[in-house]
Amino acid sequence: MVSKIGVFDSGIGGLSVLKELIKTFPKNHFIYLSDEGYFPYGTKEREEIIERGERIVSFLKEKKVNLVVVACNTMSSVGLPYLKEKFSIPIVGVIEGAVEKAISTTKNGKIGVISTPLTAKSHIYKERITSLLPEAQVLEIGSQELVNVVEDGIIEENPVFPLAKRVLSPLKDVDTLILGCTHFPPLEEIIRRIIPHVKIVDPGKEITFKLKHLVECNSNLKLEFYTTGDKNSFKRKANIFIDNFNFEVKEIDI
Repeated sequence: MVSKIGVFDSGIGGLSVLKELIKTFPKNHFIYLSDEGYFPYGTKEREEIIERGERIVSFLKEKKVNLVVVACNTMSSVGLPYLKEKFSIPIVGVIEGAVEKAISTTKNGKIGVISTPLTAKSHIYKERITSLLPEAQVLEIGSQELVNVVEDGIIEENPVFPLAKRVLSPLKDVDTLILGCTHFPPLEEIIRRIIPHVKIVDPGKEITFKLKHLVECNSNLKLEFYTTGDKNSFKRKANIFIDNFNFEVKEIDI
């Protein structure tokens, strides 16, 4: 059984996944790594993303984690198969649970996905959804701009609303929307204002169901945070996801 979990993302977005993991497993040991020094993944080449994934999982393995959660859709879509083959410890991504939830949620078969450009270009959500629901119509939209505003700590309605409205305009007919980037949960209220009827699928929430049979609880919650960027910037922006964030953050170079 798993008792020490490593979680990583290209930036702060993966904290949305960590938050859900803490809710479900409140007595566990988590190590979170934010690869801000190499943000964003969504505009990089596949080989570079895989290399970052290998370095990060190696670091987490040195920290004796016995499960790694790839809290990044881009890494999950591009690098996960390689990482699972390379390392012996269990490594899980955020895509499968979201796909299953979207299929069980949609009524009209029209499913939207908002993500980074690279995740959209990979068509992984469309491929996975239509393999299980062939008649589904899947519309994938990639927006690095929307990812960037959250990574910069900007989630206020102005200026995010006009940008989100423009990005989401092609998705007005979908009845189910997958947040295909872990940066997007803080924008859920804005998204609901733009597409009021839509059912939102948050992969961070779905992954906890996948892990329930693997994770055992310790006696106390323990959290460790690392960043390849600036620790003060990370601490400031982390409050978007974790209220009153006051944990120590260590800068690393990997």
